[in-house]
Amino acid sequence: LLLWARQAGWLHAKPGKDPDTRQKRFMAAGITPPLPDVGEGAYLLDAFMKMKFATTGAMGGLLPQTWTEAAAFASSTGAVTQGWEIQLLFDMSWAYVTEYNKASSPFMKSPMERPLSG
Repeated sequence: LLLWARQAGWLHAKPGKDPDTRQKRFMAAGITPPLPDVGEGAYLLDAFMKMKFATTGAMGGLLPQTWTEAAAFASSTGAVTQGWEIQLLFDMSWAYVTEYNKASSPFMKSPMERPLSG
């Protein structure tokens, strides 16, 4: 699921001075953007999308959801109930924002094409 979040961050970024995101460029070319299979984690992915990947900071940049926001989402929706699930949503938000910020480089390879530490 962390790889999915990283890949989504990469797809949602605008590389270099390009006015379009990578995802929009894939779609314009008639290509389904590559995303890893999440298998039985689909319910967590659904919760992540409902929680929103990130929030917008005062200066307009993306910020990861805080632990408090992830816990409040879990408490108010019941979408996840276990501590490890809330932690994973928090970690996915950080992975998404970190990759989104790195992916502004037009030379950044897709997370699915790099080692996990890359």
